[in-house]
Amino acid sequence: MKFITLGLIILFNFAFVDSYAAISRSELVTYNLNFYERKQKNIAVQEKLIEEKRRIQEEKDKAAKDGWFKKKEKVKKLLDNLLFTIETTTTHDDNRFKSNTRQTKELSHASTLAVSYIPKTSFDKKQKTDFFFDYDGDGLKFGKAGSSNTNSSNIRLGVNHRLTDKYAFLLDYKRSISEATASAVTGSGTSNKLTGTTTHIFGGKFNAEWGRFPWEIEYFHEESLHKKEFETSDSVIDTLNLAGYFRLSGKTDLLWEYGIEETEHPHQITNNFNVNSYKFGIRGKLASKLNGIAKFGWGVYDFDSGSEQDSEEISVNLNYRPLKRLMLGLTSNRKVNVGAASTASSSKSNGLGVKCKYLPPFNKKITLSVSTQATNTDFSESNRSDEKLSFTIGADYGLNKWTKLGLEYSRETNESTDQDKEYTQNKVALTGTFEF
Repeated sequence: MKFITLGLIILFNFAFVDSYAAISRSELVTYNLNFYERKQKNIAVQEKLIEEKRRIQEEKDKAAKDGWFKKKEKVKKLLDNLLFTIETTTTHDDNRFKSNTRQTKELSHASTLAVSYIPKTSFDKKQKTDFFFDYDGDGLKFGKAGSSNTNSSNIRLGVNHRLTDKYAFLLDYKRSISEATASAVTGSGTSNKLTGTTTHIFGGKFNAEWGRFPWEIEYFHEESLHKKEFETSDSVIDTLNLAGYFRLSGKTDLLWEYGIEETEHPHQITNNFNVNSYKFGIRGKLASKLNGIAKFGWGVYDFDSGSEQDSEEISVNLNYRPLKRLMLGLTSNRKVNVGAASTASSSKSNGLGVKCKYLPPFNKKITLSVSTQATNTDFSESNRSDEKLSFTIGADYGLNKWTKLGLEYSRETNESTDQDKEYTQNKVALTGTFEF
């Protein structure tokens, strides 16, 4: 019986082991197939992720490259619209102070730097906005007559915006600073003293293109501030001008202008005044070889002191080109000048000038020029009358498109009923200009 029981047990174990081994092999094959499929799927997913990352990186690289090119184009456009000018001048002056008693000769050297940004505008586009700025200032400047040295700097900022094809406006700001050293007499003797003026001008202009009847209106506010010891010369000027035109042709306009100007001196009581002016004229191409602008009018000066002064005002600037290489110019003006310190120092001046510029055929790099200007000034405070005559001759030579040399001689004489105001001045200047 024991032997029978033991045999049954052994037989059962063999059968169970065989059955278990058969099931395990089947499941193992299935498991291996599933594992292989999952592995292939994981590889495909990983490849897709890698491809997506590569695509995203390529897009980023392309965007960065496009952004870099855009930045380069913006910088290139900015540089194309920028103009840098460096100018250095050596001048010999035989009467630096324009005096017949203190004729001081001086050899001086001066350098200036100017930067301009004036974009190439396209006014045929609506909603077009352009910014501009200018800067010029004195750099190194010295001479043996140190008391006569002056320094100045000017900066101008603005924006042009065209609202539509008919309407546009300009916003403008300018600041000018000038300083000079002058001899002053003190209790301990004569010493050099620094004087200076800071001027702020801001305002704007609105233009309307109404077919044959365009018009514009502008307003500017100007403040001139001096150092404390000269603050009586401070002034505040508000100007409002309205101008209209009539198109005679595509290149010629008739014009009219009306202006109001108020001048105040904050540290004075009775030297304020206002001006109403009326002008008519013509501008543009006046003949086949003649162009320019000519304005004629009158003004009424009303002083706080109770007095009035009428004036005839003339402003002419014409250019005539009889030959391709010859250009002639004519300027004429008549106006009233009012002194900043006192309205009693007002004066009337009449000026006439002629200029000539010639490009010789034997050398295209040379430009010759001659000009003369005659001015008569009558002063209201006295019977004084001045006759000033100036003459200038010069030549410019362009070494290349960036560099130019200039040589100029000028002579100025002033004859006056007050002999202390008479003088003769001769100047020779050598100038080098570099633009880039």
